[in-house]
Amino acid sequence: MPVPGIGMLKRLAASLVQRVPLVKAVLRFGVARWGKPGVAAVIVHDRKVLLFKHVFWTAARWGLPGGGVETGEDPATAIVREVREECGFDVDIVRRLYASPSGNSTYFICAVPGLREHRPPPRLSFEILAAEWFPPDALPGGLLAVHRRVIQDVFARGQGS
Repeated sequence: MPVPGIGMLKRLAASLVQRVPLVKAVLRFGVARWGKPGVAAVIVHDRKVLLFKHVFWTAARWGLPGGGVETGEDPATAIVREVREECGFDVDIVRRLYASPSGNSTYFICAVPGLREHRPPPRLSFEILAAEWFPPDALPGGLLAVHRRVIQDVFARGQGS
């Protein structure tokens, strides 16, 4: 059951993150110290990609679903867990794309089994403000640059079906 006013609280938190320098600095410091390897999913369906508008991101607002890999966790297991936690979709990994040159991020192409139309996820976690499906030629402003490059690469190679 949705919590009344949660959307308003998310928007307020997102506004603080973007507008209050001290909040931005604390989040950046915390993320830098977090230092876990990360994973991200390019979830594609019918030539569109699912993107999230993140509450706590400071450099960009829109990005791919994903998160941190726990100690001892396989990146493939981590991306399935992260997507489920963030939006409630259970995804299948279509293929591992690649790891970043630093080895800190691993990207996967994923699909939602049984998805017949571009419907919103069943739920959004506290850290996600919005979720939308975008065609590769109409990606939103404020999309994390590296995620834009990964998405463009997926569709340029014909893997975004």
